[in-house]
Amino acid sequence: MKQIKLLTLTLLLLSGMLCLSAINELPLIAEFQGEHIKSRFGYQLVCLDFNHDGYDDLIVSSRSYGYSYPYTPPRGKVYVYYGGPGFSSNTAPAMSLEGDYPNGMQRIVATIHNVGDVNGDGFDDLMITDYVPGSGNMPMEESVRFMIYYGCSNDLSTPNVVLMLTPGESWGRIYKLGDIDGDGYDDIGIWYCMSGGRHLLDIVWGGSFERQNMIDMVVIDDPDFSIVGLGDISNDGYHDFSVGYYDADGYSNIRVYYGNQDRVYEEYAQILHRYALWAVTRRCVPLGDLNNDGFADFMGWLPLSGDITVWLGSSSLPTMEPSLMLSAFGGEYAMPPRTTDSAGITYGDLNGDGYDDVIALGFLRFGVWLGGSNMNGYVDLTVSNPNLRDFPFVVAGDFNGDGFDDVAVSVPELRYDNYHPGYMYVYAGNPGLVTNDDALIPEAQDGFRLTCSPNPVSNKSKMKVRFSGIKEKVPVPTEISVYNLRGQLVYQTKVAQCRPSIDYLELDLTDYASGIYICQARIGSLQSSKRFTIIK
Repeated sequence: MKQIKLLTLTLLLLSGMLCLSAINELPLIAEFQGEHIKSRFGYQLVCLDFNHDGYDDLIVSSRSYGYSYPYTPPRGKVYVYYGGPGFSSNTAPAMSLEGDYPNGMQRIVATIHNVGDVNGDGFDDLMITDYVPGSGNMPMEESVRFMIYYGCSNDLSTPNVVLMLTPGESWGRIYKLGDIDGDGYDDIGIWYCMSGGRHLLDIVWGGSFERQNMIDMVVIDDPDFSIVGLGDISNDGYHDFSVGYYDADGYSNIRVYYGNQDRVYEEYAQILHRYALWAVTRRCVPLGDLNNDGFADFMGWLPLSGDITVWLGSSSLPTMEPSLMLSAFGGEYAMPPRTTDSAGITYGDLNGDGYDDVIALGFLRFGVWLGGSNMNGYVDLTVSNPNLRDFPFVVAGDFNGDGFDDVAVSVPELRYDNYHPGYMYVYAGNPGLVTNDDALIPEAQDGFRLTCSPNPVSNKSKMKVRFSGIKEKVPVPTEISVYNLRGQLVYQTKVAQCRPSIDYLELDLTDYASGIYICQARIGSLQSSKRFTIIK
């Protein structure tokens, strides 16, 4: 019996070796910085195939370009980097646009946005906003331009469409909605402020660029609310969106609206949450299709814990409770993903397996949760970067043209560094990324389940072993065993009892060599195994 067990473990380990082409790693392939100190290079990042060559391009804004205290104010600048084979730190911008303040029309380039395919030609378009500065930090009325450049534009000096705010309106935020009315044109959400301080949401319809006020703003008049495109979460051919706001009672709310051809949005499908204190942000984030079932998935809100609440799209109405919680990744300098405006959370298929993956920024690092048919909620890998501590931004796209989405992160400013020009780093996706949700080892039929995090784990750190599927206290000892590639028992420990309230056990792996191992947990008749990797 022992020989059979040993053979089984060995076969599992060997099969893992065959399937594991590389250890979890996102290598750095490019690094860029701003042109001068305090230029805030990387203030925003946008990914789209702007020149229609089949490769994702990277558009970067430098919000304070031109600034030199006390002599010249900022005028802002936008850089377009074309993706393709050979993309690296040596890749030069294919084109750029800078503000002309204090000369000419005295305009400042402010923000950039991927607004989707607003002219219906099958390619995503770019929006750049600029404005004439008014008193303080607010632009003057009638001074804001929303300049839309159709895909394949080779010159940023002349936009294809220019939208202006009307008298009495002040500038707010822009949101990509997708095609919510199913007419073949993607639509845009605009948050803005009226004279007197009233805040409104409008939908700008793609194709015609007509504006329609969104539902009754008397109910949700909030200076920090949002309208965010979620993708087609019901898979009915119409893109859906959310509206987040504080109500009159001070409660944080998120309403989900289904797209429809009638352009009527008086009734919402669901309120995802209604909490006064427990939500850090009310902005949702589209997450692609994490389980590859044809329904778009999304982040609904962020609690104070930093966990990412995920709703998986389906043909039924969304529920109040999320489908999945992605646990905040940690360590010595743990912090939740960027929570102020959700700019630190995005998605892309980094390992090319057909499942979208979640990328979220944290303090000094970012984490990746690999998508799959049965995500376990624990971070699959983290990437450290000492500059990721203040105001970072993240996008994903295939910038080097190898068929795997890459991760671009930026740090436009460091709070305590007056000479910081702003940096951007690009990390390469690859097929060697493996999930903690390892299908090589069969799941226990009784529902008891073991997960190991992080995986891979450094031999200079500790690994957390977590249990699920335990509904009540088990009065017998919990046995944790670790086997090496040869099937030899290299570690074993026992816990007096296991309770549902136990979050995890920590295994000290300091003295263990790099390689592939099997962790096995036994609680009475319950048993579960998980493969993990130790790296130096």
